[in-house]
Amino acid sequence: MARKIARIRISIEETRRELLSLGKYKTLTDPEVVRLSQHLDRLLNKYEALRRDYIYRLQHKGA
Repeated sequence: MARKIARIRISIEETRRELLSLGKYKTLTDPEVVRLSQHLDRLLNKYEALRRDYIYRLQHKGA
């Protein structure tokens, strides 16, 4: 699971860089910017859910 979390973190950073680059020459309401922003939101939500689950499993491993 730790590898999956790491891969998502890499995807998040790549998507952030792409979004920042795109934002330099497109408006915030441009469909491509909105799509990429929504994609980043989904990645962040997935990352948080996996991280929470991973921590929970670690804390309750011996229980």
